[in-house]
Amino acid sequence: TKVNHIALILAFTVLLFIVEQGNDINTISEAMWLTFVSMTTVGYGDVTPKSSLGKVLTSMLVISAMLYTSIPLGIIGNAFTEVWRDRDRIMLTEKTRDRLVQWGYTAKDIPKLFRLFDVNDDGELDFQEFRHMVAELRLGLKEKRVIELFELFDKDRSGAIDDREFVKGMFPQQYHQTYGVTTEEVEEEEAMRRHVTESKSMRLFAGSASTSNVSLGTAHSASASREVRIITPDGVNSTSAVSVASDGRQRRRRLGRATGGGAGD
Repeated sequence: TKVNHIALILAFTVLLFIVEQGNDINTISEAMWLTFVSMTTVGYGDVTPKSSLGKVLTSMLVISAMLYTSIPLGIIGNAFTEVWRDRDRIMLTEKTRDRLVQWGYTAKDIPKLFRLFDVNDDGELDFQEFRHMVAELRLGLKEKRVIELFELFDKDRSGAIDDREFVKGMFPQQYHQTYGVTTEEVEEEEAMRRHVTESKSMRLFAGSASTSNVSLGTAHSASASREVRIITPDGVNSTSAVSVASDGRQRRRRLGRATGGGAGD
């Protein structure tokens, strides 16, 4: 990025010096000064382009500098937005956790609470059940914050969350103690999921390849069977839609019968 910036300055410095030499720019340093104040849109006015081509080059320089500087500004703005969102999520999580601890709830109580408010007994809480639980626990969250809290734990966007997702996001340090899961087991589970996904992809690819091969083999067999001609005993040519293997067997049978008949005579 710095190299491109320097290259842009040097390129327009040389161009402006060539075009405006003898007008208001007599040295390369003055051309570089005009380039610099134009790129920064300061424009002191002590050095200005006089010719039409010089003005066009200066205009192109200003536009290029604006476009060039807008890219990092957009990246910085996007990063700031993401950091601000993460800050809001952290604050919401900490507030909810503090309220739960204040009422005497720990990570081990979350599975019991989820089973208590799980009306349809599907092992998960949809938004209505989750909102009912938050209201009964008196966590002091408004409707908007309840929605944000639910979406924070519903990472797969399935419309429901289970107690594991809630505990992992709300009490990350007590998650393994609550469910008796070690770090090695979590890594093995993730590796197994990746292996299953890769295996499914390979099977799908192999199935599509075998289907293509079968189709090509069928077409080849069909074309070969159409080209087979059988010579009948009476010497008449006839085209038959049979395979090469069956045609060979029929010829061997006819040859055997003809040989046997000749020996008998």
